[in-house]
Amino acid sequence: MLGSLAIERGDFASAATTLSEARAVAERSPSREHLAPRIAAEMARLALYQGSLDDARHHAAAAHAAAVEHECRRCGAGIAATLVEVACASGDLALADARRTEGLEHAFRLGLPVASAEIRAASANLLAAHGDIVGARNECIEALAVFEQHGPTYLAERTRRRIAEIDVNGKAQSA
Repeated sequence: MLGSLAIERGDFASAATTLSEARAVAERSPSREHLAPRIAAEMARLALYQGSLDDARHHAAAAHAAAVEHECRRCGAGIAATLVEVACASGDLALADARRTEGLEHAFRLGLPVASAEIRAASANLLAAHGDIVGARNECIEALAVFEQHGPTYLAERTRRRIAEIDVNGKAQSA
């Protein structure tokens, strides 16, 4: 969690240190099969935000493989948003759609509204890439309502930024 917050603050050096330490601790943890996909997903997000798409894809693939290996729906739901973002950034819209569908299925089956909302907000880039700016904005607005009701606040802030970005890009496309 501390690594995630550091990423949101733009403190990439601190995030990298925290995630590296978390990975070392996770290797000795009895919950390592649950921690490994989440840490790898956060490392993917960090790499993505730092502009290292190859590293982001590598970490995203590792996160997905780890979640699939131990067949955990909660892990699958928890990492799906990042996997969607990385796939969209890579231009692999088919993979992004597959990760979105898989993650939403996990989140709905487990009744995880925040995870579902995070996946839907992350899917805005996928919808926008398909030309559905209105759908992208609506997904974010609905996700924002969930974050404002249930938290966490950093996801609400991220989603507000995403809505503003959609508004700017959508107006540029329609001009």
